[in-house]
Amino acid sequence: MLPIAPLIADEDAVVNHVAGLTVETADLANAMQLWQQRVGLTQGDIDGGVAFHLGNAGLVVFSGAGDGALPHRWTRLVLSRRGLTSMADRLDGAGVRFEQGDFREGYGLRVEVSGADVLITEG
Repeated sequence: MLPIAPLIADEDAVVNHVAGLTVETADLANAMQLWQQRVGLTQGDIDGGVAFHLGNAGLVVFSGAGDGALPHRWTRLVLSRRGLTSMADRLDGAGVRFEQGDFREGYGLRVEVSGADVLITEG
């Protein structure tokens, strides 16, 4: 197990929880079979998809047509922290482009980080 890394940012910039990972797929039945039967995750239902418990986080698979030929359209890492307003101010002050609003996973700040789609929610 790796040691806990020291903070390199101010306390108000820290995300304190990985809430989970979301995926959109055009083949929900196949994705459900993969995660439940082959990987062995416990399945729960949510509006528009299915959720799988990962212990201290969740994997949510949404059904959607999306754009493109691949069955799995996007993957989003969902993080949470207290104080979205201060995080939005910090991102804005640093010139980081982000979207703020309601997303499938909930209200939050959506930002692209090194090609990864990240949503920061209040938590």
